[in-house]
Amino acid sequence: MSDTGQTQDPLGLNIPMPTGTAASSEVPWRPPTRLVRNPSTGEFIEYSGPGIVDSAGNVMQDEAGNYMLEYDLNTEPVKLYFSLDPIQRQTLLDVMESKGASVGTPDRDIRAIGQLMTYANNLGRDYETTLRMLDQMLPDKEEQKPRYRVSSSQNLRAVFDEAAKATIGRGFTDEEMARAISGYQAGERGVQSVESGVVESMASPEVYGMDFARQVAPTEAQAFTYLGFMDRTMKKAASRVV
Repeated sequence: MSDTGQTQDPLGLNIPMPTGTAASSEVPWRPPTRLVRNPSTGEFIEYSGPGIVDSAGNVMQDEAGNYMLEYDLNTEPVKLYFSLDPIQRQTLLDVMESKGASVGTPDRDIRAIGQLMTYANNLGRDYETTLRMLDQMLPDKEEQKPRYRVSSSQNLRAVFDEAAKATIGRGFTDEEMARAISGYQAGERGVQSVESGVVESMASPEVYGMDFARQVAPTEAQAFTYLGFMDRTMKKAASRVV
């Protein structure tokens, strides 16, 4: 095993330790030991110094030929987002989303890439190797199912029963009542699930119950309306008899 000095800089790269003055000023990266390939011998040597090591064991260099201490989190996520082809970008984002990152808009996608590069800086690996490591090591996040508040089935049953009697002259059957309650609560969930825009609230249970009664028993609703009309007519005529 090499001593600490040799392990930190086995190839004589003379990469200085991070001073905390770059984009990650509050986090001087201290990556763990990695295997770096010696270009002279082709052998892999333990290396615990700073820098981004790719999957081939090379310490990566920037466009100017300087060894990369880290990914600049202010600029690199944006550059990578626009440089990847759509399939590569979506593959990366799919993995990040499965690990809990929020994606779906350019801003969110770039933030997710920034999170990946933060992991990469901590590990001292290129983002592609880091992505594979995250995919293998971190469990997928279970998607949290939304919770909705709906009206009490017991309350709806009472209101719908009165609405049906006032509309078709009888209460709902068990099957009709179950459908009415299920439909109303589904509507309430639908209203709550809309994320943006103008959303009209559900009708009151009374109004919904009467409309539902007309839908399931239109003939009975017409007959009951007619009987009600005749009843009012007869009462009005009787009141005129002296």
